[in-house]
Amino acid sequence: MRINVLERIAGTTFMQTVVNTGGTISPLSFQLLSGSETLINSTAGVASGGGAYYGLHLLPTSEAWYVGQMIGVINTNTYVARQVVRARALEVD
Repeated sequence: MRINVLERIAGTTFMQTVVNTGGTISPLSFQLLSGSETLINSTAGVASGGGAYYGLHLLPTSEAWYVGQMIGVINTNTYVARQVVRARALEVD
């Protein structure tokens, strides 16, 4: 199995997004977890129209692996999506 990793610069804003055309997601939350799955940040999903939702997180300034997680409810069903995020220091020559 191949897992895609998102790489972002440490200390910058990381945006999680989800699109759903089947119904309203409520409640919807986005979490940023450490590699050991300790909660770093959590935010409510913001609807931006057309079934698109987003959540913003400030990545810590240290290089590390993180997990971006979305938990949403549509009707009575709970959905969870996860992604791996790697924060890297900005390298300047």
